Amino acid sequence: MQAAMPYACGEITRLAVTLHIAPIEFRLFGSAVLITMQIASKRLIALTAGLATAITGLLVAPSASAGPLMPGAAEQAAAIPSSAMPTAGLNVSFNPNDKESVRRAYQNIFLNTADLKIGWKGTVKPCKAGTFSAAWKNGAIKSINFFRRYASLPPLTEAKGTTHAQESALMMQATRKQMNAYNIGDPGWVCASTKAQTLPTKDGAGNLFIGGLIHSYNKADGYKGPGDAMTTFISEYNLRAAFLDEQAKTVSIGETNTEKNGVYGALFTFGDPNIIPKRQVAWPPAGFVPFELVKKQENSWSETRWTVDKPGFPSYPAPTVKVTKNGTAVKVSGITSYSGIKFELPAEVLNAPPKDIRAVDTYRVTITGSGQKIQYDVKVFIADALWPKEKADGTLRAPVQQIVLSPDMNRNGFGEILAVDAGGELLRFGFDAVNKLAKPVSLGVGWGQIKVYAPGDWDGDGKSDVLGVDTNGKLFLYRGDGKGGIASGRQIGQGWGGFRVIPAGDLTGDRKNDLLAIKESTGELFLYANDGRGGFKYPYPKVGYGWKGFELYASGDVTKDGKADILSIDGKGDLYMYAGRGNGTFAKKIKVGNGWKGYQLAAGADLNKNRMADIVSRADNGVLYFYPAKGGGMFGKKIQLATGW
Repeated sequence: MQAAMPYACGEITRLAVTLHIAPIEFRLFGSAVLITMQIASKRLIALTAGLATAITGLLVAPSASAGPLMPGAAEQAAAIPSSAMPTAGLNVSFNPNDKESVRRAYQNIFLNTADLKIGWKGTVKPCKAGTFSAAWKNGAIKSINFFRRYASLPPLTEAKGTTHAQESALMMQATRKQMNAYNIGDPGWVCASTKAQTLPTKDGAGNLFIGGLIHSYNKADGYKGPGDAMTTFISEYNLRAAFLDEQAKTVSIGETNTEKNGVYGALFTFGDPNIIPKRQVAWPPAGFVPFELVKKQENSWSETRWTVDKPGFPSYPAPTVKVTKNGTAVKVSGITSYSGIKFELPAEVLNAPPKDIRAVDTYRVTITGSGQKIQYDVKVFIADALWPKEKADGTLRAPVQQIVLSPDMNRNGFGEILAVDAGGELLRFGFDAVNKLAKPVSLGVGWGQIKVYAPGDWDGDGKSDVLGVDTNGKLFLYRGDGKGGIASGRQIGQGWGGFRVIPAGDLTGDRKNDLLAIKESTGELFLYANDGRGGFKYPYPKVGYGWKGFELYASGDVTKDGKADILSIDGKGDLYMYAGRGNGTFAKKIKVGNGWKGYQLAAGADLNKNRMADIVSRADNGVLYFYPAKGGGMFGKKIQLATGW
């Protein structure tokens, strides 16, 4: 799962010297380095806003007990309690050689934290360092570990037993001045303290201080989430050592923010300075890398330098560096080889995105010197599937991989058809009128490896949402905006790989949409009741068995009795309806059709405004049909909606 990739920082050597490169200042104290910087006032990298909720718990799909259970009998399963989950320094798992794996990790870590606020709980009058948002802190550490993953560096965890970073942040906030290598010990600081004016020596676990950075921003919560802040820091080659040090083990972060003064913060890393670096480390790294992280960041001090550290590669003489972009040579300048290899690429080249969100721009880097050679490919792609500048074109590419019905995502009274086409693009087909499909709207690409479900409103905000299960069995919630669009995904569960999920509507009579899940290996059926907040009620009862070999579909209320029903197709192509009882169980099946073998079915939404859930199906020849509900579990004559599916 985790292949070693080249990744580099290496601008800073640990010498007892003081350097000044305006507007960045850093002073090196033996084995320690203090880096300070002033960020320009303009807004940083613009990312599509994701969800502002940190993961608080992961649902584990249940394991069935031996022996059959009758419908309605309960079986409990253990969920991972939130108290048992690690809250910081989580290892970020993705495959740098798999574009979709990188995309999902980027969206999960960076976009899903874009709306988080620092939330400082301290004061300058009186001087109180206080605390700040744990979600923001955890998001920052996970962002750092995302960068470290490319180099197969171990993840950092939160440093315990040190408050230096928070005390430093308070002192800068109170004085409205950024601390730097020259003024750290000066008198005149407001809210000064011994910890604020001296660097820490070690953390609570005994790890020695390695390095750090101090930052300020003249707008309160000026960063668009912690991922935005960490992206800004790593874009400057002099600051990468704070993240990508092979010796680092833990990190301490301090943040303060006020409407008047803006953001002041500090980040210190701790580890073992005796560790000898062994890995090749490059930034940008080899493998698939989001364009959003490679482009020149929107601030005055950001660099366009790429860096490579490789143990044993000679520093002198200066190497030869050649770079091509999609086979065409790119101008390389500013080549140096002191404490790692550094070179610059034109900003206009780096800022030119791939031609669309499916495209990949490949930068091939070749470095030669003293009889040695390094060569690697940086594959740049747009990781934000909803990136506003380069949306998918909404053209259906046959054959369609998935067809799902969703209840009224844009609130026009009609349900919609969601389709994942052959290119992995998720398309929403609304209705202009009864039996007439509207032009499709793209909801983004990268859905080819995600199983899509449309449960309606899942989180209780009155807007229809989307659920997805990836190839690792992780369950994601994509919140609807009420206008036909969706936000980036937030993980709400895991362990769903061996289950078929059925968004079955309100099965328990509490006006919340629920899920059914069939365990593939046993055919057992489980009910996952919605808690109304985007999660599930515990326990998860078993409500049936013997579903192996059956296809089960959400049908909504086909009997028009106010209770959600389900449909199924057996191996012979016979269609059955199971009337819901309103308590999570179902009545005896009723045969309502036959001849469905060879059809892909989707159900569970009212497509013609008659307040009954309808069916659509796709035949093997790509023709899409609509079956209007008539009540009592019966459906009218099929109507052709489209071809080429």
